[in-house]
Amino acid sequence: MSDHSYHWALPYIMPAQAQKSVTINQALRRIDGLMHVSVESRTRMDQPSVLTEGAAWILPSGATGEIWASWQAGDIAMVQDGAWARFMPQVGMSAYCAEEDRLVINTSEGWVAVDALITALGELTQLGIGTSADDTNPFAAKLNNALWTAKNSGEGGSGHLYKTLNKEAPANILSLLFKTNWSTRAEIGLLGDDTFTLRASADGGSFTTVLRSVEGGTKTAFGPDWPRYPYHLQGEVGFTPPSNATPQSGGDVVMVLESDTALVFKVKGQDGIIREARLSLA
Repeated sequence: MSDHSYHWALPYIMPAQAQKSVTINQALRRIDGLMHVSVESRTRMDQPSVLTEGAAWILPSGATGEIWASWQAGDIAMVQDGAWARFMPQVGMSAYCAEEDRLVINTSEGWVAVDALITALGELTQLGIGTSADDTNPFAAKLNNALWTAKNSGEGGSGHLYKTLNKEAPANILSLLFKTNWSTRAEIGLLGDDTFTLRASADGGSFTTVLRSVEGGTKTAFGPDWPRYPYHLQGEVGFTPPSNATPQSGGDVVMVLESDTALVFKVKGQDGIIREARLSLA
């Protein structure tokens, strides 16, 4: 049987042992030093000349001093009963570092800040930033600003930035929703096919297609209909003249493709009368 515990080397009281209080006090000192341990720093190189009871440091590589120089990097050096006590941490032990105002954890690679470990986590099933994630929204963020920037070539990156959105098949939906008070006002994406579509809504229920681009972008429709021409314009199109070139009639110009053979220009004058000019395309 061992005379100490496996993890923290707490001394056991042996059969027929005399002065059991000495052994018990040694174990209590180790527990007191290791439980919820707080250290001053993990970068200080020189051993302090003034011993403050309970003060502790995580030793860096190359620490100096009569005691510290003989111990290993990563050890915890603590003042107990007016003398230096050495604690050799196990993997998984945590400590609060006052100098950095952060928690650190002892890993197989040494002491690492908890926030540095978080950046290395992968395959999370849910993540919430400023709000709670759930099964419907496994990633949720509640914030006022977000930044995506390319990693520059000088930092080992390419300087480019690609943000990829992917769907399984053409019949699936890949969209970006724009909402006011959780009611959709605009939607853009591949909405059930491979046609790039932009649609808008005044009430979140009824939508009007504003733009559709198909056949690899070779045809674009401004309006709900499928484009028949490279640029397919449907409905009335309004033009507002600049202030220094207002028509004599005083109103905006509306262009209407009345049929395949007639193009009509309408101007509403200051007198409220709509005047037309018809252009035959036949």
